[in-house]
Amino acid sequence: MPHPPSGSILDRSWQRAWTELGLAAPEGLQARLQEAYSEPHRRYHTLGHLEACLSWAEDLEGVALHPAERILALWFHDACYGLDSHDNEARSAGWAGEALAGAGATQGQIQRVRALIMATAHGAPSVDPEEQLIADLDLAILGAEPQAFATYEAQIRAEYGHVPRGAFDKARADILRSFLTREPLYQTTFFRERLEAQARLNLRTALQAYGSVPSELPTLPAGIATQPQVGWIITLGTGAAPVEVNRDLGAPAHPAAQLESLTDGRRDLAHDTLPLQDNDDPPPTGPGHQGLLDGEHLRLLGIGYLISGGLCAACSLLGGLYMLMGAVVLLISRLPSGGADQPPPALLGGLLMAMGTLIFVVLLSLAALKFYAARCLKHRRRRSFCLVVAGLSCLEIPYGTAIGILSFMVLGRASVRKLFAPGDPGAR
Repeated sequence: MPHPPSGSILDRSWQRAWTELGLAAPEGLQARLQEAYSEPHRRYHTLGHLEACLSWAEDLEGVALHPAERILALWFHDACYGLDSHDNEARSAGWAGEALAGAGATQGQIQRVRALIMATAHGAPSVDPEEQLIADLDLAILGAEPQAFATYEAQIRAEYGHVPRGAFDKARADILRSFLTREPLYQTTFFRERLEAQARLNLRTALQAYGSVPSELPTLPAGIATQPQVGWIITLGTGAAPVEVNRDLGAPAHPAAQLESLTDGRRDLAHDTLPLQDNDDPPPTGPGHQGLLDGEHLRLLGIGYLISGGLCAACSLLGGLYMLMGAVVLLISRLPSGGADQPPPALLGGLLMAMGTLIFVVLLSLAALKFYAARCLKHRRRRSFCLVVAGLSCLEIPYGTAIGILSFMVLGRASVRKLFAPGDPGAR
C-alpha cells in the first residue's frame, strides 16, 4: 500500500519531475495547479487525491518507464474539473501540453504526458504499461478498506448534492455495476493482487445499499484471494470534506450502458459518457507485460553500471598511489649521495608517475562513462552511447564482461529500442 499522504510529497515530486526532464518548471505553474485542485466545488479531486496518487507512484517508481512524465501526468490529470464538462481530461492534457512545450520539452515527452492523462478517462483498456498503471492507481479507492470506501461514496453523493436522491442512486448503481462486470477490474498484476478482491466486495456492498443487486454477480478472477485487503483512508488537505474520495468512475469499457443525463440533461454523474460496448475478453496483457519487463531490466542495468562505475572510481585510487610512489622516488633521487648506497634512479620515479597517471585517468574516465550510461538508461536516451560503453565494459573481466553482454542482450530487443526517445538515433 502507498505511504500516507504528506504535504512534502507535492514539492518533492514536482521538483524531481522537472529535474529529471532536464527542464526548468514554468514560474508559478505549481501554484496555479494547486489552486485548481482547491476549487470549492471539488469533493474528490483535491490536493488530497493528488497526494494519494503521487504516493502510489512513488511505490511504483521501480517499474516506471518514464517516471518524470508519469509524475507530471498525475499533477495535470485532474487539473480541469467541471461538473458539467465531459472533456475534463482533454482540457487537462491540453494545459499540460502547452506548459511542457513552453518549458522546452520534446515532442515525445509531451505526447507521453498527454497520453497518460487521457488514460485516466478510463475508456477502453490500454496495452501500454504506463497507461495501465496510471489508470489503476486512479481507481485505487475502489479497493480501499470498507470504512474508507463508504466515506468515499458519501463524498460522491455530496459532490452531486444538487441531484435528486432517486436519480442519483440509479445512475450511481449503473456506474458501480459497470465496474463490477469488468474482468478483470484492474489492468495490472500489481493492483489486481492487492486490491481486486476488496474492490469487488466494496462494489457489491454499495450496490446493495443502492437497492440494485445484480442477479448474477461476477466471480472473482482466478488467482485473486477472497480475503479482504487492508486499505487506508485518504484525508483531504482542506475544505469541509473529512476525507478524499474518487470521482473518476465514468465510462468503463466493457458494459453496454451509458449514464443518463441529470439536471436538465447537462450534468452526468460521471465526468464523461463514452459509448460503451460488451466485451467478455480480458484486455491484452502481453505487450504491457513485456514493457514492464523491459523497464525493470533497464533499471537493473543502470544499477549495474553505477556499481561498476563506483568500482572503477575506487580502483583509480591505485593510480594515485603509483603517482605518489613515483613522486617520492623522484624526490629521493635528487638527494645528494652520502655513502655507498646510491639513490634510486630518476627514471624509475618517472615510470611510476607515468603508469600511475595512466591508470588514474583511464579508470576515472571509465567510471564517468558508466555513470553517464546509467543516467542515459534511466531517461531512455543515447542508446548507441550505452552500447559503446557496454563494449568497453566487456574488457573488464569478469564483472564488466557480464554486464556488457547483458547490455547487448537487453538493448538489442526491438521492444527496448522503442522505449528510447524518438529523436535518439540509437532508438531506430
